[in-house]
Amino acid sequence: YGVFGAHTRAHRAFTRDDINFVQAVANVLAQGIERKIAEEALIASEEKFRAIAQRSFDVIYTCYHDGGIAYMSPSVTRVLGYTPEELIGRICRDCIHPSSLPAWEEAQEKIARGESVEGLEIEFCRRDGRAALLELNVSPIIERGRVIGFQVIGRDITERKQNEQLRRQAFRQIERNIEQFA
Repeated sequence: YGVFGAHTRAHRAFTRDDINFVQAVANVLAQGIERKIAEEALIASEEKFRAIAQRSFDVIYTCYHDGGIAYMSPSVTRVLGYTPEELIGRICRDCIHPSSLPAWEEAQEKIARGESVEGLEIEFCRRDGRAALLELNVSPIIERGRVIGFQVIGRDITERKQNEQLRRQAFRQIERNIEQFA
């Protein structure tokens, strides 16, 4: 019996196999914990993005080559008259006014090369038949070195462009009036 009256027994030494097994288990647990932390961070990041996109005045959408529009912000209803649900799954090109198709195709070629496109002015078809001019910033979505889609932030500039045109017309009229008075 030992000092405290307990029976002492010999301690078994850990073998190299025991140590390797414990290290392997620890590595698997550590990877699982890291993956869980990364998943939680991704979920928090997605929630933050969605909250920003949901409150944005700009139209924000994501489009994949193999599935069409995957996400559309609620502001599309104010800008184009469609609900996001009506546009999910549709091909982006189908929403573009025919007059803007050449510019859209040119931008798509840049996106296919992995380049971003800024300040692209494209007319979209509104639900009521009118056209809405949007200024787009388009970024490719790249996965494993391949462009699989793109993300877009678009601002409705229809009214601003109309005002610019009215201002140019007014200046031309003023110039004609001055020439007539001279």
